Amino acid sequence: VFSSRIPIALAVRYENLRPRRSAGRNNFSLDVYAELRGANATVIDRLDRQLNFDFEPGAMTSTALRYLFALSAPAGTYELHFVVRDNIGESVGTSEETISVPESAAGLGLSSLVLADAVETLPKMPETPREPEPFTFGDVRVVPNPARVFRQGEPMYVYFQTHGAGLSEGRSSLRVEYAFSR
Repeated sequence: VFSSRIPIALAVRYENLRPRRSAGRNNFSLDVYAELRGANATVIDRLDRQLNFDFEPGAMTSTALRYLFALSAPAGTYELHFVVRDNIGESVGTSEETISVPESAAGLGLSSLVLADAVETLPKMPETPREPEPFTFGDVRVVPNPARVFRQGEPMYVYFQTHGAGLSEGRSSLRVEYAFSR
């Protein structure tokens, strides 16, 4: 059975965390547990990690601590369950989201929409087979904004992938139009 990599962005607002201050730095420690469940609550994939972050106060330029990872699943609809524990402040947060993984040969389609703070072109790397980083697609890295909140004057990038376009020979472009509304 073919499985797709599902890139996932987790954001925890700094105001919901308690840092340990040491030598003028902010230290954060989180336990992150994520579970992707299919039919009958069957666990398809999971992540269980302790994350430790250490920042100088001036280096905390965003409003949230972000962690990017990927889970794998075949085509289908799943429930993604998160539990995040602040090991210093001892608070716990949970979240649930529905995720759909399309069939790879289902004809023309679009991936989920990723709203991002930045899209970066990566330098050419030597060909070494390895698992790509989450939100890295070929020579492009997308820096998602999981909160999907943007302020006037801030850049907002929209990223999605098309599949099954079936371009005819000699034709190398696809036109996609979209509109935003409040």
